[in-house]
This record gives sequence, C-alpha cells and structure tokens, in this order.
Amino acid sequence: MRIASLFAASFLLAGHACQADKPNVVLIVTDDAGWADYGFMRDADPNADPGNRGAVPTPHLDRLAGMGVTFTNAYTASVCSPSRAMITTGQYGTRFGYGSNIQGDLTAINNASYVQGLPTSAVTVWERMQTVGYDTAAVGKWHIGQHANGGGQLGNRPENQGVEHFDGLWGGSRGYFAGSATGTQALRRTISDGAGSISSTSVVESQYNGEYVTDVFGDQSVDYIRDKATNDADPFFLYTSFTAPHTPMQATASDLAFIDSLNEPGFTGQRRTYAAMQYSMDRNVGKILDALDDPNNDGDTSDSIADDTMLLFINDNGGDCCDSGPNSSDNGELRNGKGSQFEGGMRVPMIVAGAGVNAGVQGTVSTDLVHAIDLVPTAYSGAGEGAFGPSDVVDGKNLLPYINGTLPGVAHEDLFISRYNNQQSAVRKGKWKYMHQNGTGFQLYDLDNDLDESNNVVGSLANAAVVEELHQLMAGYQVQMDKPRHDNQAPLTNQFDHFRFRENAVTNGAFSSANAWVDGDNPGGSVTASWRDGYADNRMTFRAKSSGDYTVTNDLKGAGGLAYMANRLTLASADAPLVGERSATIAGLPLMMTASRAGAAPVIDLDALDATPGAFTFNVDADIEVYDDLTLQGNGNQRFVFGGQVREFRPGRSVTKAGSADVTFAGGVDLSGTLDLQGGAVAFTNGSVRGHVLARTGVAVRVGPEGIVPGEGGSGDDPLEIVTTDLELNYDAALDLSGDSLWSDAAGSPDNLSFGSAATTTPVDTATFPHLSAAYTIPTSGGAEGLNNYFEQSGPRSRQDATFEVVFNVTNSSAGADQVLLEAGGAARGVAMVLNDGQLTFNVDGDASDINLTTGVTEGWNHAVGVIDLESGTDSVALYLNNQLVGQLSGQTIDDWAGGNVFGLGEGASSVTGVSSGTGSPFHGEIAVARFYGGTAFGTTEVDQNHQWLLQDIAPSTGQPAVTLAIDGDFTLEAGSSLALDLLTTDESDRVEASGLVALAGDLIVAASDGFDPAAGDRFDIASGSARSGKFDSYDLPGLVSGLMWQVNYAADRVQLLVTLAGDYNGDGLVDAGDYTVWRDAEGQAVDAGVGGDGDGDGQVTQADYLIWRDNYGASVPALVEATAVPEPAALTATALGWLIAYARTWR
Repeated sequence: MRIASLFAASFLLAGHACQADKPNVVLIVTDDAGWADYGFMRDADPNADPGNRGAVPTPHLDRLAGMGVTFTNAYTASVCSPSRAMITTGQYGTRFGYGSNIQGDLTAINNASYVQGLPTSAVTVWERMQTVGYDTAAVGKWHIGQHANGGGQLGNRPENQGVEHFDGLWGGSRGYFAGSATGTQALRRTISDGAGSISSTSVVESQYNGEYVTDVFGDQSVDYIRDKATNDADPFFLYTSFTAPHTPMQATASDLAFIDSLNEPGFTGQRRTYAAMQYSMDRNVGKILDALDDPNNDGDTSDSIADDTMLLFINDNGGDCCDSGPNSSDNGELRNGKGSQFEGGMRVPMIVAGAGVNAGVQGTVSTDLVHAIDLVPTAYSGAGEGAFGPSDVVDGKNLLPYINGTLPGVAHEDLFISRYNNQQSAVRKGKWKYMHQNGTGFQLYDLDNDLDESNNVVGSLANAAVVEELHQLMAGYQVQMDKPRHDNQAPLTNQFDHFRFRENAVTNGAFSSANAWVDGDNPGGSVTASWRDGYADNRMTFRAKSSGDYTVTNDLKGAGGLAYMANRLTLASADAPLVGERSATIAGLPLMMTASRAGAAPVIDLDALDATPGAFTFNVDADIEVYDDLTLQGNGNQRFVFGGQVREFRPGRSVTKAGSADVTFAGGVDLSGTLDLQGGAVAFTNGSVRGHVLARTGVAVRVGPEGIVPGEGGSGDDPLEIVTTDLELNYDAALDLSGDSLWSDAAGSPDNLSFGSAATTTPVDTATFPHLSAAYTIPTSGGAEGLNNYFEQSGPRSRQDATFEVVFNVTNSSAGADQVLLEAGGAARGVAMVLNDGQLTFNVDGDASDINLTTGVTEGWNHAVGVIDLESGTDSVALYLNNQLVGQLSGQTIDDWAGGNVFGLGEGASSVTGVSSGTGSPFHGEIAVARFYGGTAFGTTEVDQNHQWLLQDIAPSTGQPAVTLAIDGDFTLEAGSSLALDLLTTDESDRVEASGLVALAGDLIVAASDGFDPAAGDRFDIASGSARSGKFDSYDLPGLVSGLMWQVNYAADRVQLLVTLAGDYNGDGLVDAGDYTVWRDAEGQAVDAGVGGDGDGDGQVTQADYLIWRDNYGASVPALVEATAVPEPAALTATALGWLIAYARTWR
C-alpha cells in the first residue's frame, strides 16, 4: 500500500520507540530448487529422495532446520512472481488479481495499461513491520513490480513498498556474474523511508564486476545485519531472496570443484551445475547465520543476536525440473515441477526457526498444512506483536501458537492453490487434493497413498462425498477471488465488469464470440469475453431486440472449471419499440450467480418494458446455479422464461421473486431453501420443484400456462431423460423436422454444424427403440460436416475425456467398407465410428497410439457409444453396443486424439481416421441421434440411462399436457394470492403435490380445456401434501351443464374438486339429509358461485337452492358415493326427513 505521509509519520515518531525487545526477523527465499535437493527435507521425508541423481548438500540450511520446525506439507504458487506476492502480503494472490508471472514493465504507473506486480492497494510485510517499529530491508530478487512513479502516484518499486534498504534487482532473473547487466536485471541500491521518500538510489552493477551474484546477495545481507546489530537498537526485518538456482545455469569454479569432490555419480552435465548453484546458495545462508552469531565478526559470539532473531525459510515454487527450460532440479516422489498444479509444482520446503520457537520443538518436523501466506502473520504478529485490523483481509496464520502448542489444532484445515494460466485451481484438505486444469478436468488424489498422483480417483463412487465437499471448498475460495489484473494474464482480460451483449450485431453467437460485447457502462468499441471475466463481480446485460430474434450460447467456464460466474444478469428493454413477437435465447453451459466480492447479493433483473406487453420472450435455457441466495426482481412487462434448471450450488439456498414481472419456470427448481414468490405471476411448466414454495399476497401461481411447451406431468411417471452433464453437441432428428438439420451446440460454437446438402428427415416407427420418431437419411453425396477446429478449443477438447454416441439404422449389412457414421479427425489423429459391412469399428488415433475396437452389428437399429478416458499413461478406450460393453482396452497412452479437424456425421469429412485408405465413404443408412460429451467418460450407468431413454414409448403430445407441480417441501398460499390450473380430461389435470405441508388461502382459479365438459362423478386432485391446513378463500371454476355443481373436498392431506349433482351440498355423491344442514347453515349468505350450498350458481344461498336439494333428494353419483362413503348424520332420523319433505311441499 502506498502509505500516506500521516501514516508514515505515525510510525516514524512513535513506532520505533521501545522496540528493542522484539526479535529481528530474517526471511530467506530460494528460487526454483527441487523439493528433494535439501538435506533437511531428505531427513524429514523419505519421499524427498533424488535417487541416483545425487543428493545436493545443504549443511547450513540443515543447521537452520535444527533451530526450528520443518514443514513437509508447505505450499506456494507454482511460479515465481505470484508466490512472492503471497510471501510478502499474506494473501492469496488471486484475491487481488495476481495469479501468474508478471511482465517486465518500467512504465510510470499512471501510464501503465495494466499494473504489473503488486497493486497500490496491497499492504506488504515491510509496511506492516514498519508499523510495529522495525527497520526494513530487501536483498536480491524483487519480481513483484517495477513501475516508476507518475502522475502524483507512487509506483510499486521497493522504495514505495515499505523497503527502507534495497540491494538487488527488480526483475525475475539474470546472469550470475555481475558487471554488465542493465535494466531490470541490474544490481541497484536504494535507501528510502519505504514510503516514497528516497535518500539515495543508484545502479551498483559495476561495483560488483565479476562477482557471483549469489555471493553478492549473501554479502549484502551480512553487511545489513552487522550494521543493524552494531549501530541501531531497533529490530530489523530482512528479506533475502536468492536467485539461485533459477536459470541460467552458471556456477563458480570453486563450487563446481566442491561438487566434483563429492564423487556423486549423478552430478554430471547440468545436474552438476545445478548442484553447485544450490550449494552456493546454502553457503550464503551460512554467512547469514554466522553474522547473526557474531555480528562484529571478531570471533567472539558474546554479541550474538541469533537468539533474538526469528528465521523463516521457503522456496518460491516447485523445482524447475520439467518444463521447456529446466534447471535439473529434483522433486523426489512429487509429480511434475514448476508451473504445474501437481505436487511438484507447488509443494516446497519451509522452516520456521529461531526466536519464538520453543526449545522443545526445535529440530522437529511438522506435517501440518502451511502456506507461504503464513509468513507475513508469523513475522508481523508472532515476532512484531502486531494485530491485524477488522478490515484487513489476511489469509495466512501466525504459526507460532500452533508450533508451540499454545493453540490447539492446526493453522489450516485446508488450503487453496490457484493459477490463472490454464484455469488451474486446487484445494488440499487432509489427505485429499482436488484440482482442475484444462485438458485433464477435475482430479482427486489421495496423497497419503498416492503421493506421485498417478491414480486419479475422482470418478470413484466411494469418493463421491469427498469430491462434493472439495468441489464446494474450491468454489468457496473462487467466489472470493478477483480476475487477472496485475500479471501476464491481465492484458488478456477485460478490466471492466459490465458486459452488454451486442444483440443487433450478433444474431447467433457464443459468449466467447469475437466482439460480441460492449462495456455496459461505457459502450464504445466492441470487446471479446473470455473465461477470465466470469468471476464474482461480473455483470451481464441482454436487451430485447426490436426487430429480430437472437441466440447467445455460453461456451465458457470460469477459473477452476466452475460455472461462469456473475453477480448480476439483466434482461433489459430494447433500444427501440418492439416490432412483432421476438425472442432471445441464452443457452449453453450453466451460469453461477454469486454475491459480489463486496457482498452484494446476486440479482437477475427482469426489466424489459415495451408499449406492447408480452411481445418479447427471454428464454434463459442455460441452467442457473445459485451459489448465494438469488433474487429475481423487476417490473418488466415482457416474457421471462427460465428453460434451464434453477438449482442451488450449495445447500440451503433460496430464491426470491420480487416485482410485478411475470416469470415462467420451465426447467425446474432445485433448492433446499425457499422459493419465495413476492410479486407478479409465476408459472411452472416443468413439474419439478425441490424446496419450499411460498406464494405471498398478490402473487398469481400458475401450473402449466398456455403457450408454453412444458415438460411431461400430470398423471403417470415423468419420462426418463438423457444424460445432460457435459453434453456439448446433440443432434436429434426428431427435433429437426424443419429440414435445416442444425446441431444443438450446447458448447456454443459460433459455426453451428449444418448439412452439406438438403436434409432428408423422415419419420421412424421401430419397436427396437420406441422413442425414435424421425431419422436423417444420409444422401449419396454424403452427410454433415463442419465445426472446423472445434475440438482444439476450450481446453482443448481433444485432450480431455470424451464420449461419442450414435443411434443408427443398418439397412444393408453388405453395403461396403469404410462407411463413416461419425468422425472427428485428420491425417495425423482422429476419432471415428466406421461400418465395414457387418463390422463396427471405434477408432481412436491419438498422437501416441492408434486404437481400434471392433464388433459385429446386425441389420436394423443400433445404439453405439465410444468412450475415451484419459488417465496420464493409463488411458483407456471402450465401445458399447446396444447397452453392452463389447470392447475395452486399458493401459494406453493416447494424448491428443483429434486436434483442429473438421467433424463429420454420416461421412468422412477430411481424414483417413479409421478407414483403410483415403477419405471414408458416406454411411448408407439412417442416423437418428448423434451426441458428443466433452470432458466426461461414460460408464455403464450413463450408457444405460441413454439406452433406457431410447426404449421409452412416448406417445406424441397433443396440445398442452397436464403438469404436476411436484414440490419437495412445503407449499404455502397466503391470503391475496392465487393458484391457477387447468382440467384437460377426466384423467388429466394440473395439480400441486408437495412432500410437506400444504397451507392454503387465496383464490383457486380453474379452467377446463376446449372441448372438455366435466361430468358428474369426475374428481380432480388440486393440491396434496403430508398434511393440509387452511382453505381457499374463493373459487373461480369452469361452468358445468345444468343439474351439476362443483364441490371442494378438504381432506387431512389434500383438496379435491368434485363434479356432483346440484343439491349435493356436502359433496358425498348423494343428495340426502346431510346436504340440508349445509344449505341451512349457509342460507342467506353470499358464496362462490356453484359451490357449497349454491345449487343454482348465482353466488347466493337462497330458498331456490333448497328447492334444488328437495327435487334431487335421493339422487346419487355412484362414483362419488363409493369414494366418499360419508355416513348419515345420526340426529336426522327418518321421521325428521319425512317432516322436512312435507314442509317443503307447502312452498310450491
């Protein structure tokens, strides 16, 4: 943070008083060294074993470890710069948009397009230590910002970050022999107050001409220690950051000679140089320890300050063993190295030693989870006795109480490690590590039993609860994080948060389509969105379009592979009056609605207005994941239809509907909280609601509205559905009767796949798969092709798990060879399903292997599923035919299986994949269904689900089917609300079924469909639950033929509508004495027309209704009598009944 002058004055005047009793702090950082290349780590953990590569000696760091606690489960970021940002702030770097390495930018900070390095808002460890009376210094590698001052704003060089004494380089690496480096690599010295006031500054490169920079940094650290110990009573904080053993690989002759003297067979070539560099770093750690022991260097340690100094040590990231320019480090059993989300990239050595560490725990090893973020609070609070303020966001913990046992438990139950590159994200809890990166998807490793992360168990059913817990944990961290702002990803990231879709320019696009958006607050030029923009402060606006339709498909996921996040989604008015009925469709991958980082609750604004109500329909077909309680609000007068599911991401979420706008839930609602309906009309056309439903005063609840095609409901079971998770491409000929033959592209590619010639889509009626109703007959000219480069995008898809599915009809099993059912391939790699007469082959031609699984097929309809499961050296391929596993090959290495090739359906688009020669021939039969699932490998459960879907005999729907609003929870209608539903046939009606309490009030509004006249004896369930309380306040029911009337039957757990004879006032199906008491008690009252004692339907209970009862006395509706069987009232004897009848005759 750029500390203001008053802040600076506060510590200059008061902060340095009475501080001599606080220990000094020395924090040592090494660069890119291997986990197994430290002696103390090899002693602490047998997995830190370099094997035959040679054990690099580090006697002085071993000595330091003996003075404190060594941590074997310490983590940082996987690359240099963000690690140093966390080491020096105590925060996760992505919290402030710093998750990758930075660009070297010397621009004045006010002119920088993107501030590279620590933002001006960050508070560094040097600044914090100043406030508790410490002198501060930094020696060696900086690499957390080098912008100059400008425009009255301080830059982020050391002198502005709390560093009073700086000796080192601004950049991230340099040659190891001083004398000629310039720019950010040059050695510099700056003396300042740490708040921007510089006493002196100069480039000192030439002063060290020919010297080895690791020795220079060691000597400069020693000089600082000796000066402070001799001349200054204040405690000091010294940060010494060696560049060793980062590349370039350069060592001194003397260090190489020492390494040679060890006669280690593994110390050859670059490993020899690396060992010498690591040893030289350790030598200089020894110098620092010696200077603390003997500050005046006279051989007498009576002036030692070692016992008064806390010593902290960490390596900045995993050993750089495995990337394109490795340094020959070794990470032992840990997988991979620098830059990786595997353990070798981010597990590092760490020591807390010296002052503050009780003697009883010195020299011990801890397996507790710790992180680079812990170093700031350990220094500031543990040594400096500083207290963080209520507004301070610090992710780290002071480790001393946990080390010394003064606090129970551990500092961290879990840790978060993320990097923007490749959307990497990981969490560690207990023995489990859960991670995501593009190309490999989500992974779960049991580090107690699989430290080398060779067995991904994310798909094991036994670990489902662990996966869910850690997925929630990862999301819980990600919703707090910023998008890239201060690293090399920032130039690829829009630095604003309000995106408005360009509906007038893009009629069929994706979220990632080029130039599809504008800055919604400053709409100038067009911009392109990316996964980086999907974070907790994201806001998106979609406007109605005055004279056309448009579709936008979400093809983006956010950091860590989570759903694309947003805090606000606004459905707004068009920029001109609407012309005709139009629509917008927002489809594709889910959207996660979350609170902003400042705590603003997520909102979907239903704001679109026009002089013509209901002229524009917003179809939100993408699923909405509710991370924080969501509000749908607004007073728009257009149609807002949520065709995707609205579902909670974490338990206990609720959704509130406020404002007068009308909403349709057509994709279901899944909450464990409450769907709180506070305003407008709310329609349910998909029968699935989990969670309580509360309709407040003024709300109109509708089950199955006209004009909306709902899911199946009413009586009978809901139909089975296909697997939709990770479904990216879906062609179903039954949905393609228009002949345009476009794929439903759930991943949102802008170049939808269309057939190369006019499609022939014909009806199908087959007992094999009753669900099929249409198929695409492949023309002799060939089938479909398109989506060039599709599989090379988003990950890319061709380096992820995949499932391909096709339902096809073999009309002639001798039609010839090389008939391509589907194909994604080229000359070098690809995937194909190919029919060779009566043989089906699933071919996977990856970079590393070419695999064929073949099985026989018979004429007729068949269902084939090909699966690619990538498991890093244990890849497998499987083929299912007609719900049977017919071929599987495991233990393979596949690598990229498609690349940037064209996709084909019913023809060979561009490849020799899976065919004997040349490009494949068109398939000679029919294809009804073809699907691609990206990032998922089907097992028998998923294959069976899709197969059972084919086996369903779904009768074609005529008109509006009935809908059952099935509520897994309570259903409450408050007074002043209403419930509207339809009666379709005697057996089909809309209804509400709740698993919990049904509490009724408000108005019941019922309509009968055209052509349906309810008849005597018809009974319709309206609402049911585990229990019922209350009654409707009023009724608006369909007209009945003369002589019939409605009755509402309230039972303990349900309410029913009955059609009975006029005069059957108690609804038991029999006009008898019991009905007289109902009439008698209501005589003279106004009631809802046609119910209760109102036999003539005029809304009044009068003597005319008595006459209807008298005239119909003794008549019955057998169906109702049998169903209700209500006994006669005991008080009404036959004599009394005779008197009533005789009395009634006098009224004639």
